[in-house]
Amino acid sequence: MSRDLVVLVPNGRRVKVHCTADTSILQVLEDVCAKQGFQPTDYDLKHHKTILDLTTTIRFCNLPNKAMLELVETERKRVETDVTIGLMLDDGKY
Repeated sequence: MSRDLVVLVPNGRRVKVHCTADTSILQVLEDVCAKQGFQPTDYDLKHHKTILDLTTTIRFCNLPNKAMLELVETERKRVETDVTIGLMLDDGKY
C-alpha cells in the first residue's frame, strides 16, 4: 500500500512525498532535502512533537496516510563512521 506524506520545510514550502510501507524515514528525509536543496545530515523529521527515528520504516512509525511532517534542524549532526562487525562461524571461529 502506498502513502503520501506532506513535509513542511523551513523555507515555508510543502513537499509531497509518495512512499510505500517499506520506505525508510531516512529515504523520505533524503528525498525532501534533494528536492529543496538542503543537506540531509543537518535535518530531522518531526511528527507533532516527536522526532522520528530515521532507521525505521513508514510501516512501523504509525503514520497515517497524508501525514503532516516537519523538517527541523537537528540538534546533533549525523556523521558517517566505520563499523566493525564480528561473525562467529558454525565451527566456532571468528
